[in-house]
Amino acid sequence: MNDADANLAESETPSEPYAHTQRGWIHVLMEIIAIFLLIAIWFLPNDRFMEQLVMFIVGGILVLVSLTFRTLTIQDQGSHLLVCFGPWRLFRRRIAFEQISSAEAGQTALIDGLGYHWIPFRGWTLNIAGRDCVTLQMLNGSTIRLGTDDVPGLLAAIQAKIIQHPRDL
Repeated sequence: MNDADANLAESETPSEPYAHTQRGWIHVLMEIIAIFLLIAIWFLPNDRFMEQLVMFIVGGILVLVSLTFRTLTIQDQGSHLLVCFGPWRLFRRRIAFEQISSAEAGQTALIDGLGYHWIPFRGWTLNIAGRDCVTLQMLNGSTIRLGTDDVPGLLAAIQAKIIQHPRDL
């Protein structure tokens, strides 16, 4: 087999589906605040039960949220992209490739922030750290911003899937 045949054989072998996990940093801040609240409970007088209870509940919620939003994983699952937060994958979204009209590299605005939320006139944002993102324009006119520290890899994977799934416009 010559070099040209070897290169052709390599290009015909299916590549691994895209999968990338980005680690966030905001969870560290939430955990520090939670620890501060939980330690502060010990220094409050015993007759301040309601304040202790509120601090305990807020600290517990911060710990749970910090664990949930520790990572953002984006995976190509054949016909759709799966975007999920944290090890438990409680907050996730499936995005069908056939519903994506275009994808481009971009940056989130300060108003987009971090997390998983919708902002009027801007669309959905799924982001765990930083401002780099891939902006998806959907066939229904909506916008989805996927925060990532692997913009070139994610963009290439999505654009390859958009080309593979031609649709009637």
